[in-house]
This record gives sequence, C-alpha cells and structure tokens, in this order.
Amino acid sequence: MNFPTDSVVVDRGYRGHDEIDSAVYLSGLKRWVSSRIKRCVKRCLAIEPIIYHLKTDGWLERNHLKGTESDSINVLLNCAGHNLRLILKRLKELCANFFFVQYFTRLFTSNWLCREQNSVMQR
Repeated sequence: MNFPTDSVVVDRGYRGHDEIDSAVYLSGLKRWVSSRIKRCVKRCLAIEPIIYHLKTDGWLERNHLKGTESDSINVLLNCAGHNLRLILKRLKELCANFFFVQYFTRLFTSNWLCREQNSVMQR
C-alpha cells in the first residue's frame, strides 16, 4: 500500500535519492526548517537506536516464520521481547535498590543498637 507523503525524514545514509514528489529532510538538519520538521527529525533520531537494538538483540534480521504475514508477526514478537527486556531490567534495578536499602538499614540499626546496649551496660 502506498500512502502519499508530503515530507519524509531520513537518516544520512539515504543521500543520493531520486525522490521528486515529497520533500526529504535529512536527520541532523537544524537550519532553515520549521519547528514541526525539527520535532520530526528528533523523533526519527530517537527511534533509530531502538531499531538498532531490535536488529542486534532481538535477531530482527532473520525471519524464521513462513507466509506473507510473517514479517509483521516477527516485528511484533521482537518488539514484545524488547519491552519485556526493558521491564525485567527495571525490575532488577528496583529489587537491587530495595534489598540494598534493607540490608544497610538493618546493618546500621543493629550496630547502633549494639552500641547503645554496650554503653548502657558500661554505666
């Protein structure tokens, strides 16, 4: 399905194109563009690292599914796996912080209580 577009934001590897129907904006472009185009360029620059991680970590370059809808299914499964990796990473950080705080509060309170008991016993 081809959708008509009036402007396209691409990365620097797209130089040398023959596009006539729409305006092509390269990423990193800052001069002579409107604020709307700058927002689109920023959004494109924010998405590219995620696509890179999907290709390297999620094995997006290899499609093991058969059929015409397999490409979209493969992308959705890779995106779900990427989101699960992010959720597990955040949970691991939260659990580590929680146990770190619990350990040190117990360590310091037990040392503090021991010092208080020793000082009372010495009197």
